[in-house]
Amino acid sequence: MVNLQFNFSDTYSLYSSNKESIFINEKGISNSYEKNNFYKNNLLYKNKQWIDLENEHFIVWMTMETYKNFRKLWGRIEENLTPDNYTLVLEDSI
Repeated sequence: MVNLQFNFSDTYSLYSSNKESIFINEKGISNSYEKNNFYKNNLLYKNKQWIDLENEHFIVWMTMETYKNFRKLWGRIEENLTPDNYTLVLEDSI
């Protein structure tokens, strides 16, 4: 097992062996209660905020976990994948 550390602004792409892109749904990955009550952009400081506080990747990244072994959801593959060789492309934002 490889232990990788990424941040909320990294991107991931998945491709099948024939170079077809697999759709990864990035919506609905954060806790809706937290999203609707704690993470709102301040319109008065719109030009001074360094990040979009309503970005679901940011919300997941900022959510405190209570267990030492945890995973943070980045997206969902909602289609059935057939046995194949897939390529996962990780793009570091830094």
